[in-house]
Amino acid sequence: MQEDFKYVMHDLSTLYVGAAYTYSELMNLDDAPFKFRSMVNKIMMKEVDGNTKISDHIFFIDPDGLSYMTYKHLKARFKMNVFHREANKGQGGYVSETHTIEEIRNDEFLQNNKDTIFVEELIIGKLNLAGLQL
Repeated sequence: MQEDFKYVMHDLSTLYVGAAYTYSELMNLDDAPFKFRSMVNKIMMKEVDGNTKISDHIFFIDPDGLSYMTYKHLKARFKMNVFHREANKGQGGYVSETHTIEEIRNDEFLQNNKDTIFVEELIIGKLNLAGLQL
């Protein structure tokens, strides 16, 4: 199941990265753009262990850290499945949502239910990535 969310895809304007990757695994991918791998190496791996998954990092990210500011600057979005009790005619169910890093850190519901949330992918605009100064 976790292998399903290990991918790197991109279209004309957007980069999609499966959130099941660890930062170390991303460093060894030829499919990932060089600028993205440089960002992972110079910023993310300076703050967290290389064995940290993207999906785990975003819930425990330091709001004063460089990785938080980088995700914010990139206007990164995270696609996730969030369990809502009122979904599926009151029986509860997972709803696909997309959130920024600020929303994830500041939303009390997301922080309190992080154990039931499944993060699928990181979404970054290529223009934002190209504008990142390393």
